[in-house]
Amino acid sequence: MNAVTQPNSRTQRPGRLIPLNRIARHHSGNSKLIKGKLHDTPAGNLFPAFSASGQDVWHSEFDREGDAIIISAVGARCGKCFLARGRWSAIANTHVVWPDPEKADLKFLWYLLNDEQFWIRSGSAQPFVAVRKTFEKEIFVPPVSEQRRIVGEIEKQLTRLDAGLAALRRAQLNLKRYRQSYLGSIIPGAWPLLPIGQIGETVTGSTPPTKDPQNFGGTLPFLKPTDLNSGYRVEEAREHLTGKGAALARVLPENTVLVTCIGATIGKTGLARVRSATNQQINALIPHDNIATPEWLFWALTSTYGQRQVRENASATTLPILNKTRFQGLEFPIPPLATQVELVAEIEKISSIVDKTEAVAAADLLRADRLRQSILQKAFSGEL
Repeated sequence: MNAVTQPNSRTQRPGRLIPLNRIARHHSGNSKLIKGKLHDTPAGNLFPAFSASGQDVWHSEFDREGDAIIISAVGARCGKCFLARGRWSAIANTHVVWPDPEKADLKFLWYLLNDEQFWIRSGSAQPFVAVRKTFEKEIFVPPVSEQRRIVGEIEKQLTRLDAGLAALRRAQLNLKRYRQSYLGSIIPGAWPLLPIGQIGETVTGSTPPTKDPQNFGGTLPFLKPTDLNSGYRVEEAREHLTGKGAALARVLPENTVLVTCIGATIGKTGLARVRSATNQQINALIPHDNIATPEWLFWALTSTYGQRQVRENASATTLPILNKTRFQGLEFPIPPLATQVELVAEIEKISSIVDKTEAVAAADLLRADRLRQSILQKAFSGEL
């Protein structure tokens, strides 16, 4: 929301232009308090502390008491504001604003200031709020009673908007649960279980020497775990191998099933729809044509049953690993090929509905964000 400093002339709203520093005092946060040295979880004897990311740390003492506005003073999101109440601390890379209660309502000022475009910034690689210049800006300040009326109207409209957003997010979650519920009803089913080692050929990827620039920059997609975000239709990669690089890797045929085998994203699954190669963080499964379709294996691996198998068979370390041998030992139900095709068609139909609905929901969320900005803009332009 781009803050408007004075109301539309048609509204004739009471108030006047006043420099921000005339209605609020301000001070830097405590630079001696460093985020990494504070507690990252709450406890009964700790007090909340605000960093540039918000109230996300706790301190054994408190620096301040009462109501104030905390500004993220440094970083890409500088200008983002947070409300502080009770006993608290503002740490390094923050700035604190205390409104004069006779001139400015706390919530009114917070709604006005919580706009990253309101703040004058300096710096490029590491932007920061130009506090003095910003506090010299003139803003249109109505009487406190009018400020409170505006706050009430803002919150009434935002409450309705938030209720709609909550319903939308619940619908998104229910759709995802519906797809998993259907998968759970058929996987595992009344069919024999086969280990992956018998279902198809397995390959663990490798990375050609990166010091040789002639290995990269060609046309063969070189897939990494982040490239599997496309899930059922992996067709693009951020990196590509040349012919020389491909000769040092294993080129996989299209419709190869790919599974991340290490780290926090272990179990992330993709179905490569193009010839490709992968790095060593991915296990590949090339199914035997007479046993299983790649589509069936993709859905089996992404089901709750499949993901549980991955987790339970990974090495129990701080960095979970599902090596090739353990991957080959995972067992999955293998119905007759004709049945696999029928089930995949039904799964795809459900997934298409889910995907389309999620796309609508994502568009609605964007519209809701624009509506939120519109509500605030109207509030500070005398139209609310």
